[in-house]
Amino acid sequence: MKKILYLPVIITTMAKAQDKELLRTRYTYIPSGTADKSVDIKSFDLAAGFPVLSDSSSSLIIAPTFRSAWLNGFPDNYSQNLIGGRLNLVYSTRWDEKHRLDLLLTGLAFADNQSFGFNDLRYSLGFRYKTRVNEHFSYAFGLNYTRQYSGGLLFPFLEMDYRFSPKLRLFGPFPANTRVEYTLSHQTYLGVGINTDVYNYNTLREGSRYVINQSIMNSLVYLKQKLFGNFYGFTNVGFAIQNKTEIYDQQALDAYDKPFTFPLGLGGRPQAASSFNRHSLNFQAGLSCNLP
Repeated sequence: MKKILYLPVIITTMAKAQDKELLRTRYTYIPSGTADKSVDIKSFDLAAGFPVLSDSSSSLIIAPTFRSAWLNGFPDNYSQNLIGGRLNLVYSTRWDEKHRLDLLLTGLAFADNQSFGFNDLRYSLGFRYKTRVNEHFSYAFGLNYTRQYSGGLLFPFLEMDYRFSPKLRLFGPFPANTRVEYTLSHQTYLGVGINTDVYNYNTLREGSRYVINQSIMNSLVYLKQKLFGNFYGFTNVGFAIQNKTEIYDQQALDAYDKPFTFPLGLGGRPQAASSFNRHSLNFQAGLSCNLP
């Protein structure tokens, strides 16, 4: 049995609770091999958001997602094909024109295509509080707790949105998923930024359990183009500042016995049984559809 949990999307889900994006697809390719060994990550993501209840001050959004990932040539033959999904419920309430609170409840289940079941279910809880200072600047902060296969992850975050001019904008959770975007025209956008993904895998191999943690931090340049109607296409080219895979023995994690850890290595972990880190180029392309 092989399982995967996708973590940082929690912040994006809450941020998009107030956006108008109905649908997004994304294909990612990260070649990470050496001259004598081929290693790569390929993934396809599909996300949607549907407002089911809405009035002048509050809304409830259901946001299902689907993910398929192919991990090829990984250390110690941990190559895997995985599928999974999340069901996000986001409740948003606006107290006035400047203050908004988002509450998130997520059910998650990720596994290989041969062993998907109720034992794979995990959950995530979080909040995001946003303040609009003026027409040019707003900020938000929040906290999320996710129950991983290896334990709990506590994830505090800070988010900002600053418009230097009608065409130049800085936005996103800081510093892990921050972007600077320039509007070339009313249909074309060009930007640079940082994108961070964190994954947590649980595998059963030859009677022993192992947990695989993967952290990918990309610097990227992207182009977003309106295609027709409310559909946009986008493509990203970037460089993996960090593309790290760590394999832990489950018994070592159990002996460590911490109630939760922080992302990006804060809070400590036991010694990894195996580790792989490779800087590399990465490529993404996708399609999105917005509400009118």
